Amino acid sequence: MKTKFFNRTAVAALAACIGIFSANQALAQQTKATQKTPQERAKILTDKMKQDLSLTDQQYQSVYNINVKYAQKTDSVLNKTALDKRQKLKTEKTFLTSKDKELKAILTSDQYSKLQQEKKEMKAEAKEKMKDYKKK
Repeated sequence: MKTKFFNRTAVAALAACIGIFSANQALAQQTKATQKTPQERAKILTDKMKQDLSLTDQQYQSVYNINVKYAQKTDSVLNKTALDKRQKLKTEKTFLTSKDKELKAILTSDQYSKLQQEKKEMKAEAKEKMKDYKKK
């Protein structure tokens, strides 16, 4: 029973992290993110952030560079077949924490707060989708 709970929790957490990391699951589906290069995914994400957070041109370039960096790191981890799901999830969490710190240094407090709120909403949405998936 505990193992089932942990597996479900791990799957839900992984889905939430993937949703947060890609910034918007719907956007990822529209752009077929798995077929895009890290640079293309970073541009799509940064463009969305520019729209949602009203980034300046200078912020845009800095955020883009951060998004490229972590998109490349994510690809390298996801492509490592030697790692199991739990290890990949742990590594992704580390990336998210580091990325968040870098973004916080660039964004204004209002922009950062809005970004955090959007992340919470996406996480809740991902959990809801997991619940719906489990019902099927």
